[in-house]
Amino acid sequence: MSYKPYTKHDYGVDVELGLVTGRSRVSIVGHDPTVPNGGPYTLSPQFGTNGYTVDQSAIAATPAVVGVASTDNTNDNAAGTGALTVSIAGLDASGNAQSETVTMTGQTAANTVATFSAVHTITVLTTGSNNANTGTIYVGTGTFTAGVPAVRMLSVEIGSNISRTAYYVIPTGKTGVLLHFGLTVSGTSKDAEVHILTSTDGILWLELFPFGSGAGSFNTKVNAGGAMAAGTHIKMEAHGAAANTDVTAYVALELADV
Repeated sequence: MSYKPYTKHDYGVDVELGLVTGRSRVSIVGHDPTVPNGGPYTLSPQFGTNGYTVDQSAIAATPAVVGVASTDNTNDNAAGTGALTVSIAGLDASGNAQSETVTMTGQTAANTVATFSAVHTITVLTTGSNNANTGTIYVGTGTFTAGVPAVRMLSVEIGSNISRTAYYVIPTGKTGVLLHFGLTVSGTSKDAEVHILTSTDGILWLELFPFGSGAGSFNTKVNAGGAMAAGTHIKMEAHGAAANTDVTAYVALELADV
């Protein structure tokens, strides 16, 4: 099979391939299979259902060590059949991107060595024979009770191997622009709204856009909202019109060096 050089240039593809100097793209994805009637709930597994909140304002103000634990005290640990090690990705004390690999210890929190001012993603790196996490994995601070932290930042659904929490902070040296939004709602005769919000400190939030959909999918370009400076917090909140509404949403951002 002969190699055919790529000749048709597409700006978006070139950015994704790292061919455009000073530009990169990131997608913020949120999912909750059981969004209750009402809201708002930060779009994240296990948060809307249990009334949990996503709070990163404390470490944004005072960067801190974070802990990771699982609701499964048998399998998600170094000698188990579930998640053995995970990567925690986010920002350091200066707002620069960083990640750290942590070995799971079941329901007992395993703490990072580095301090974080934001946490974006939890990714399972290695597993036992189950090939996936067997409990819900949480990252947070404060006291962990049965694997659940007092201050919850992100979570990984059972079997997902990656977090789906709609939360992101623009890194130092970057400016962000919203590009695209997508929303999927599952369930007969169910409706949902997802709102994109921003904050300069993780405490006071401004609602930029509300998007709604009945059962099915909706996506659109986002041609407004302005440039978002480094340190801007972004999250998505879901409002359900019926109990147990399955909602998935994403927003794509382009980051530019400044």
